[in-house]
Amino acid sequence: ERSRSTNFAARQFPSYEFIVAVFYKVFGFHDFISRVVNFIIFCLGVWAVYELFFLLFTSAFAAAVAAWGFCWSPELFYHGINALPDVLALSASVAGFAFFLKWRESRKSFLIPVFVFFLVLAGLTKIQFLAVGLPIFAIFIKDVTAKKYSTSELLMLVSSGIFCVIIPLLWYLHALQMIEQSGLRD
Repeated sequence: ERSRSTNFAARQFPSYEFIVAVFYKVFGFHDFISRVVNFIIFCLGVWAVYELFFLLFTSAFAAAVAAWGFCWSPELFYHGINALPDVLALSASVAGFAFFLKWRESRKSFLIPVFVFFLVLAGLTKIQFLAVGLPIFAIFIKDVTAKKYSTSELLMLVSSGIFCVIIPLLWYLHALQMIEQSGLRD
């Protein structure tokens, strides 16, 4: 009998594919469209890395070095124009982390749904990118012990964190059910 475990990659939410399909709908089907879309996402990821490191180290030089390193990472350099969802998941996870830090610094409430959106998008696209929540959680715990959050902020962050994890997990459970119902385990 076949193993009941299947590859998580086969269960990913088709967010990347949807974005590419929208571009196909607008510009017509051309082979280069998916490469251009992925390159745009990659460039947004470079910006997100710059923002993240600027917020972490308050240094434009450190942020520029981090963004430069991101550009020349062998994996990203190769996949930056390939039609794969990994670049979207990585860029979204970095953007989510950066927007969390922006919220932490400014306490502007409109940033909470922004960082939640990016973290959920990252987790739906590739579940392993929810791991970005670990450093966010560490910062959250450090801030809680230092009593840096009001009760309403604390409740909003806890509910946001639960939402960021539950939505991707519910999708992956649903995807497992679809795989079992269809018999398409490969």
